[in-house]
Amino acid sequence: MKFHVDRLSQIKALVVGDVMLDRYIWGDVDRISPEAPVPVVTVGKENHVLGGAGNVAANMAGLGIQVCLVGICGHDESGKIFQNLCQNNGIMPRLIIDQDYPTTVKTRIMARKQQLFRLDREKIQPPSHTLAQKIIAQVQKAMASVDVVILSDYAKGMFLCEQLCRDIILTARECKVPCFVDPKGKNWERYTGASFITPNTMELAAVSQLPMEKDNDTLIASITDVRDQYDIQCLLLTRGEKGMCIADKASAPLFISTAAQEVYDVSGAGDTVISTFAASIAMGMSPDDAAGVANIAAGVVVGKVGTQPICISELISALEQ
Repeated sequence: MKFHVDRLSQIKALVVGDVMLDRYIWGDVDRISPEAPVPVVTVGKENHVLGGAGNVAANMAGLGIQVCLVGICGHDESGKIFQNLCQNNGIMPRLIIDQDYPTTVKTRIMARKQQLFRLDREKIQPPSHTLAQKIIAQVQKAMASVDVVILSDYAKGMFLCEQLCRDIILTARECKVPCFVDPKGKNWERYTGASFITPNTMELAAVSQLPMEKDNDTLIASITDVRDQYDIQCLLLTRGEKGMCIADKASAPLFISTAAQEVYDVSGAGDTVISTFAASIAMGMSPDDAAGVANIAAGVVVGKVGTQPICISELISALEQ
Protein backbone atom coordinates (compact mmCIF):
# COMPACT_ATOMS: atom_id res chain seq x y z
CA MET A 1 0.00 0.00 0.00
CA LYS A 2 1.98 2.99 -1.30
CA PHE A 3 0.64 6.42 -0.39
CA HIS A 4 2.26 9.00 -2.69
CA VAL A 5 2.29 12.15 -0.57
CA ASP A 6 3.91 14.19 -3.33
CA ARG A 7 0.86 13.67 -5.57
CA LEU A 8 -1.64 15.22 -3.16
CA SER A 9 -0.89 18.83 -4.08
CA GLN A 10 -1.62 17.99 -7.72
CA ILE A 11 -5.13 16.74 -6.98
CA LYS A 12 -8.09 19.06 -7.52
CA ALA A 13 -11.31 18.22 -5.71
CA LEU A 14 -14.88 19.50 -5.73
CA VAL A 15 -17.07 19.11 -2.64
CA VAL A 16 -20.81 19.74 -2.96
CA GLY A 17 -23.30 19.49 -0.14
CA ASP A 18 -24.88 20.69 3.07
CA VAL A 19 -22.59 23.24 4.68
CA MET A 20 -22.91 24.05 8.36
CA LEU A 21 -21.07 25.84 11.11
CA ASP A 22 -19.97 23.88 14.16
CA ARG A 23 -19.84 26.05 17.28
CA TYR A 24 -18.16 24.83 20.46
CA ILE A 25 -18.68 26.29 23.92
CA TRP A 26 -16.08 24.94 26.36
CA GLY A 27 -16.39 25.17 30.10
CA ASP A 28 -16.23 23.51 33.51
CA VAL A 29 -18.93 21.83 35.55
CA ASP A 30 -18.65 21.95 39.33
CA ARG A 31 -22.24 22.16 40.52
CA ILE A 32 -25.85 21.29 39.76
CA SER A 33 -28.37 24.04 39.12
CA PRO A 34 -30.76 24.78 42.01
CA GLU A 35 -33.46 25.46 39.39
CA ALA A 36 -33.45 21.99 37.80
CA PRO A 37 -31.38 18.77 37.99
CA VAL A 38 -28.95 19.90 35.29
CA PRO A 39 -25.24 20.78 35.38
CA VAL A 40 -24.14 24.40 35.40
CA VAL A 41 -21.41 25.10 32.84
CA THR A 42 -19.03 27.96 33.57
CA VAL A 43 -18.00 29.07 30.08
CA GLY A 44 -14.29 29.33 29.43
CA LYS A 45 -13.97 29.72 25.68
CA GLU A 46 -15.83 29.45 22.39
CA ASN A 47 -14.73 28.58 18.88
CA HIS A 48 -16.14 27.81 15.43
CA VAL A 49 -15.08 25.19 12.88
CA LEU A 50 -16.33 24.09 9.47
CA GLY A 51 -19.02 21.43 9.64
CA GLY A 52 -20.89 19.19 7.22
CA ALA A 53 -19.58 19.50 3.67
CA GLY A 54 -17.27 22.20 5.02
CA ASN A 55 -15.49 19.61 7.17
CA VAL A 56 -15.09 17.33 4.14
CA ALA A 57 -13.43 20.22 2.30
CA ALA A 58 -11.29 20.99 5.36
CA ASN A 59 -10.05 17.40 5.41
CA MET A 60 -9.11 17.61 1.74
CA ALA A 61 -7.35 20.93 2.28
CA GLY A 62 -5.54 19.49 5.29
CA LEU A 63 -4.01 16.89 2.98
CA GLY A 64 -2.72 19.63 0.70
CA ILE A 65 -5.36 19.07 -1.98
CA GLN A 66 -6.75 21.97 -4.01
CA VAL A 67 -10.42 21.99 -3.06
CA CYS A 68 -13.48 23.94 -4.16
CA LEU A 69 -16.65 23.93 -2.03
CA VAL A 70 -20.15 24.46 -3.45
CA GLY A 71 -23.11 24.86 -1.13
CA ILE A 72 -25.82 27.21 0.13
CA CYS A 73 -25.03 29.65 2.91
CA GLY A 74 -27.28 32.09 4.72
CA HIS A 75 -27.02 35.85 4.46
CA ASP A 76 -26.23 36.01 8.17
CA GLU A 77 -23.39 36.31 10.68
CA SER A 78 -22.89 32.53 10.80
CA GLY A 79 -22.55 32.51 7.03
CA LYS A 80 -19.85 35.17 7.21
CA ILE A 81 -17.95 33.16 9.82
CA PHE A 82 -18.23 30.08 7.61
CA GLN A 83 -16.84 31.92 4.58
CA ASN A 84 -13.93 33.30 6.61
CA LEU A 85 -13.13 29.81 7.91
CA CYS A 86 -13.07 28.51 4.33
CA GLN A 87 -10.49 31.11 3.36
CA ASN A 88 -8.44 30.47 6.51
CA ASN A 89 -8.37 26.75 5.70
CA GLY A 90 -7.25 27.21 2.11
CA ILE A 91 -10.62 26.27 0.61
CA MET A 92 -12.02 27.99 -2.47
CA PRO A 93 -15.66 28.73 -1.55
CA ARG A 94 -18.21 28.92 -4.36
CA LEU A 95 -21.13 29.42 -2.03
CA ILE A 96 -24.61 30.52 -3.02
CA ILE A 97 -25.71 33.16 -0.49
CA ASP A 98 -29.46 33.26 0.15
CA GLN A 99 -31.36 35.15 2.85
CA ASP A 100 -34.17 32.58 2.87
CA TYR A 101 -31.74 29.74 3.55
CA PRO A 102 -30.21 30.43 7.01
CA THR A 103 -26.85 28.87 7.78
CA THR A 104 -27.16 25.65 9.77
CA VAL A 105 -25.37 25.92 13.13
CA LYS A 106 -24.67 23.06 15.54
CA THR A 107 -23.70 24.32 18.99
CA ARG A 108 -22.04 21.77 21.26
CA ILE A 109 -21.62 22.40 24.98
CA MET A 110 -18.38 20.75 26.12
CA ALA A 111 -16.92 20.05 29.56
CA ARG A 112 -13.99 17.81 30.52
CA LYS A 113 -13.55 16.71 26.90
CA GLN A 114 -17.13 15.45 26.78
CA GLN A 115 -20.21 16.74 24.99
CA LEU A 116 -23.01 17.55 27.42
CA PHE A 117 -25.62 18.39 24.80
CA ARG A 118 -26.11 19.98 21.38
CA LEU A 119 -28.28 22.81 20.08
CA ASP A 120 -29.23 22.88 16.38
CA ARG A 121 -30.32 25.98 14.48
CA GLU A 122 -31.56 24.89 11.09
CA LYS A 123 -34.25 25.29 8.49
CA ILE A 124 -34.49 22.13 6.44
CA GLN A 125 -35.88 22.86 3.00
CA PRO A 126 -35.03 21.94 -0.59
CA PRO A 127 -33.39 24.64 -2.68
CA SER A 128 -35.67 26.58 -4.96
CA HIS A 129 -35.44 26.01 -8.71
CA THR A 130 -33.38 29.19 -9.02
CA LEU A 131 -30.95 28.09 -6.31
CA ALA A 132 -30.64 24.61 -7.83
CA GLN A 133 -29.79 26.14 -11.20
CA LYS A 134 -27.11 28.31 -9.59
CA ILE A 135 -25.62 25.27 -7.86
CA ILE A 136 -25.48 23.13 -10.99
CA ALA A 137 -23.92 26.05 -12.87
CA GLN A 138 -21.13 26.25 -10.28
CA VAL A 139 -20.68 22.48 -10.40
CA GLN A 140 -20.44 22.42 -14.20
CA LYS A 141 -17.96 25.28 -14.10
CA ALA A 142 -15.71 23.47 -11.63
CA MET A 143 -16.13 19.93 -12.99
CA ALA A 144 -14.04 20.55 -16.08
CA SER A 145 -10.86 20.93 -14.03
CA VAL A 146 -11.25 18.55 -11.06
CA ASP A 147 -10.06 14.99 -10.46
CA VAL A 148 -12.73 13.96 -7.99
CA VAL A 149 -16.12 15.14 -6.72
CA ILE A 150 -17.67 14.42 -3.32
CA LEU A 151 -21.37 14.80 -2.49
CA SER A 152 -21.82 15.36 1.25
CA ASP A 153 -25.46 14.76 2.15
CA TYR A 154 -26.32 15.71 5.73
CA ALA A 155 -30.09 15.74 5.09
CA LYS A 156 -30.17 19.50 5.69
CA GLY A 157 -31.96 20.33 2.47
CA MET A 158 -29.69 20.57 -0.56
CA PHE A 159 -30.25 17.05 -1.84
CA LEU A 160 -33.94 17.05 -0.99
CA CYS A 161 -33.93 18.33 -4.56
CA GLU A 162 -33.34 14.85 -5.97
CA GLN A 163 -32.91 16.07 -9.53
CA LEU A 164 -30.02 18.26 -8.43
CA CYS A 165 -28.25 15.25 -6.98
CA ARG A 166 -28.86 13.21 -10.13
CA ASP A 167 -27.67 16.05 -12.35
CA ILE A 168 -24.38 16.37 -10.45
CA ILE A 169 -23.73 12.62 -10.67
CA LEU A 170 -24.60 12.64 -14.39
CA THR A 171 -22.28 15.61 -14.98
CA ALA A 172 -19.47 13.75 -13.21
CA ARG A 173 -20.03 10.64 -15.34
CA GLU A 174 -20.07 12.66 -18.54
CA CYS A 175 -16.80 14.33 -17.51
CA LYS A 176 -15.37 10.95 -16.42
CA VAL A 177 -14.75 12.28 -12.90
CA PRO A 178 -15.19 9.73 -10.07
CA CYS A 179 -18.11 10.74 -7.86
CA PHE A 180 -18.14 9.85 -4.15
CA VAL A 181 -21.29 10.06 -2.01
CA ASP A 182 -21.70 10.21 1.76
CA PRO A 183 -25.42 9.28 1.96
CA LYS A 184 -28.32 10.01 4.28
CA GLY A 185 -31.87 8.69 4.48
CA LYS A 186 -33.73 5.82 2.86
CA ASN A 187 -34.03 7.19 -0.66
CA TRP A 188 -30.89 6.22 -2.53
CA GLU A 189 -32.49 6.62 -5.95
CA ARG A 190 -30.92 10.09 -6.02
CA TYR A 191 -27.45 8.50 -5.76
CA THR A 192 -27.93 6.09 -8.67
CA GLY A 193 -24.85 5.89 -10.86
CA ALA A 194 -22.35 7.26 -8.35
CA SER A 195 -18.88 5.74 -8.50
CA PHE A 196 -18.41 5.24 -4.75
CA ILE A 197 -20.63 5.47 -1.69
CA THR A 198 -19.61 5.41 1.99
CA PRO A 199 -22.53 4.63 4.34
CA ASN A 200 -22.25 3.61 7.96
CA THR A 201 -24.09 0.57 9.29
CA MET A 202 -27.27 2.46 10.20
CA GLU A 203 -27.39 4.23 6.83
CA LEU A 204 -27.05 0.94 4.96
CA ALA A 205 -29.69 -0.68 7.18
CA ALA A 206 -32.11 2.10 6.21
CA VAL A 207 -32.10 0.96 2.57
CA SER A 208 -31.39 -2.75 2.98
CA GLN A 209 -34.00 -5.47 3.45
CA LEU A 210 -31.55 -7.77 5.23
CA PRO A 211 -30.48 -7.83 8.90
CA MET A 212 -27.22 -5.95 9.17
CA GLU A 213 -24.86 -7.60 11.62
CA LYS A 214 -26.13 -11.17 11.81
CA ASP A 215 -23.05 -12.66 10.13
CA ASN A 216 -20.49 -11.73 7.49
CA ASP A 217 -22.25 -13.58 4.67
CA THR A 218 -25.51 -11.74 5.35
CA LEU A 219 -23.67 -8.44 5.55
CA ILE A 220 -21.91 -9.04 2.24
CA ALA A 221 -25.21 -9.99 0.60
CA SER A 222 -26.76 -6.77 1.86
CA ILE A 223 -23.86 -4.64 0.66
CA THR A 224 -23.67 -6.16 -2.81
CA ASP A 225 -27.45 -6.08 -3.31
CA VAL A 226 -27.64 -2.37 -2.48
CA ARG A 227 -24.53 -1.57 -4.50
CA ASP A 228 -25.85 -3.29 -7.60
CA GLN A 229 -29.41 -2.00 -7.19
CA TYR A 230 -28.21 1.59 -7.46
CA ASP A 231 -25.55 0.98 -10.11
CA ILE A 232 -22.67 1.95 -7.83
CA GLN A 233 -19.16 0.74 -8.62
CA CYS A 234 -17.96 0.38 -5.04
CA LEU A 235 -19.49 0.54 -1.55
CA LEU A 236 -17.34 1.24 1.51
CA LEU A 237 -19.21 0.44 4.74
CA THR A 238 -17.96 1.98 7.98
CA ARG A 239 -18.76 -0.19 11.01
CA GLY A 240 -17.48 1.77 14.00
CA GLU A 241 -15.39 -0.37 16.33
CA LYS A 242 -15.75 -3.29 13.89
CA GLY A 243 -13.80 -1.47 11.19
CA MET A 244 -14.90 -1.42 7.56
CA CYS A 245 -16.06 -3.61 4.71
CA ILE A 246 -15.41 -2.68 1.09
CA ALA A 247 -17.21 -4.26 -1.85
CA ASP A 248 -15.95 -3.24 -5.28
CA LYS A 249 -17.52 -4.80 -8.37
CA ALA A 250 -14.05 -5.70 -9.63
CA SER A 251 -12.94 -7.70 -6.57
CA ALA A 252 -14.15 -9.80 -3.65
CA PRO A 253 -15.47 -8.01 -0.54
CA LEU A 254 -12.81 -7.21 2.04
CA PHE A 255 -13.15 -6.75 5.81
CA ILE A 256 -10.78 -4.29 7.49
CA SER A 257 -10.22 -4.17 11.26
CA THR A 258 -10.45 -0.81 13.02
CA ALA A 259 -7.26 1.21 13.43
CA ALA A 260 -8.56 3.33 16.33
CA GLN A 261 -6.60 3.11 19.58
CA GLU A 262 -8.77 5.47 21.64
CA VAL A 263 -12.17 6.94 20.79
CA TYR A 264 -13.00 10.36 22.25
CA ASP A 265 -15.37 11.78 19.64
CA VAL A 266 -16.77 10.36 16.39
CA SER A 267 -17.90 13.79 15.11
CA GLY A 268 -16.71 14.21 11.54
CA ALA A 269 -15.14 10.75 11.26
CA GLY A 270 -17.25 9.95 8.19
CA ASP A 271 -16.03 13.16 6.57
CA THR A 272 -12.42 12.08 7.09
CA VAL A 273 -13.17 8.63 5.67
CA ILE A 274 -14.67 9.87 2.42
CA SER A 275 -12.00 12.57 2.03
CA THR A 276 -9.00 10.27 2.43
CA PHE A 277 -10.69 7.49 0.46
CA ALA A 278 -11.35 9.85 -2.45
CA ALA A 279 -7.85 11.34 -2.27
CA SER A 280 -6.28 7.88 -2.36
CA ILE A 281 -8.38 6.84 -5.36
CA ALA A 282 -7.48 10.10 -7.12
CA MET A 283 -3.76 9.36 -6.73
CA GLY A 284 -4.22 5.96 -8.35
CA MET A 285 -4.60 3.53 -5.45
CA SER A 286 -6.90 0.53 -5.68
CA PRO A 287 -10.21 0.78 -3.79
CA ASP A 288 -9.07 -1.84 -1.27
CA ASP A 289 -5.82 0.01 -0.52
CA ALA A 290 -7.63 3.36 -0.45
CA ALA A 291 -10.04 1.93 2.13
CA GLY A 292 -7.05 0.91 4.22
CA VAL A 293 -5.79 4.51 4.21
CA ALA A 294 -9.26 5.83 5.09
CA ASN A 295 -9.49 3.36 7.97
CA ILE A 296 -6.19 4.57 9.41
CA ALA A 297 -7.22 8.22 8.98
CA ALA A 298 -10.51 7.57 10.80
CA GLY A 299 -8.54 6.04 13.65
CA VAL A 300 -6.67 9.32 14.01
CA VAL A 301 -9.63 11.70 14.09
CA VAL A 302 -11.78 9.72 16.53
CA GLY A 303 -8.94 10.20 19.00
CA LYS A 304 -9.53 13.96 18.88
CA VAL A 305 -12.18 15.95 20.73
CA GLY A 306 -14.63 17.87 18.57
CA THR A 307 -14.87 18.23 14.80
CA GLN A 308 -11.26 18.30 13.63
CA PRO A 309 -9.99 17.44 10.14
CA ILE A 310 -6.91 15.34 9.63
CA CYS A 311 -3.68 16.94 8.44
CA ILE A 312 -1.05 15.38 6.24
CA SER A 313 1.59 15.04 8.99
CA GLU A 314 -0.87 13.10 11.19
CA LEU A 315 -1.78 10.77 8.34
CA ILE A 316 1.84 10.13 7.38
CA SER A 317 2.73 9.36 10.99
CA ALA A 318 -0.20 6.95 11.33
CA LEU A 319 0.63 5.19 8.05
CA GLU A 320 4.21 4.66 9.19
CA GLN A 321 3.22 2.95 12.42
